[in-house]
Amino acid sequence: MRPPPVLGLFKFPKISSLDEADARKALAEPAHLEGVKFNDDALDRAFELTEGYPYFVQELGYQVWAVAEGEVITLEDVDDAKDAYEAKLDSSFFRVRLDRATQLQIACMRAMAQLGPESQKAADVAAVMGRESTQLAPTRSELINMGLLYTPSHGYAGFTVPHFDRFMLRAVPELDVPPVQKRRSRGKTYEATGGRQQKQTTRRRHGVSVQLNVPAGAGTHWRYRGGAQRREASSAVVLPFLRAGAPL
Repeated sequence: MRPPPVLGLFKFPKISSLDEADARKALAEPAHLEGVKFNDDALDRAFELTEGYPYFVQELGYQVWAVAEGEVITLEDVDDAKDAYEAKLDSSFFRVRLDRATQLQIACMRAMAQLGPESQKAADVAAVMGRESTQLAPTRSELINMGLLYTPSHGYAGFTVPHFDRFMLRAVPELDVPPVQKRRSRGKTYEATGGRQQKQTTRRRHGVSVQLNVPAGAGTHWRYRGGAQRREASSAVVLPFLRAGAPL
């Protein structure tokens, strides 16, 4: 008895690169129909450049066909087409992915590319950038959500498309890591606590920074939360910007 058709909805076929035999056929057979033959060394070189990735095979075949002359496509023809092939991938296939990334995301991918085409350990990428792995965790998550990286195993990440490491090295010749930016706190708290010399800088409601310099021995504890002003302990110390009725 055949299974109900609905079961077919839950099949997930794996689509990956062509093996070498199929990649060679993808180039040689269409050319043969036009009376043109690929030399074996030309096919070897083509597979080396594309690694069987279907879109790359198609693009390289197009560029080789444009430069080759005669009825035999040689190794030299494939090498002559290499620059045009890479330029086409860079300007379309790869570039649309890079253009969506921020400066820090670009730096993270450039550091990965510097380490090689394999999946890279998060700590190794962070070391190249002069950062801690925990500092880059949000950036890695963003790149994964954007479809630029994937995680083959815990603590590792790799590019989702082949040869993206080569593109990053071409497109971003030098690694440029932006400076660390502190994240803003959502809470609005102004606080000065006595007992010893302290200095605290916080952000006011309208974006104005206020510095509190509290002398040693002062017992004043002022707190501002979301519009409410409160004095929790009395003291001879008076902070001018917190006088009664002073706007915050």
